[in-house]
Amino acid sequence: MADEQKPEERARIKIDEQLADAGWHIADRSHFTYDHNATALTEGLLDGNHEADYLLFVDGKVIGVLEAKRSVQTGSDMVTTVNYHTSGSL
Repeated sequence: MADEQKPEERARIKIDEQLADAGWHIADRSHFTYDHNATALTEGLLDGNHEADYLLFVDGKVIGVLEAKRSVQTGSDMVTTVNYHTSGSL
């Protein structure tokens, strides 16, 4: 049931739906291939064994990192998250 899910799990369901509606192929690590032009890889591994909720690939190249959050964050929180995930991790 949706009520028993953690807020981040509910956010991932909504993000999956929005990405699929926008034409992205959603795949987990064990099912990732380069067969699609735009793929959102769930729970993608970054350098240093860090994990991102989504790695966004276009034509086989990482173009972005997406984190599912339980609620809206402040701008400074978001900048900290982006800096953490992009500081040499891709």
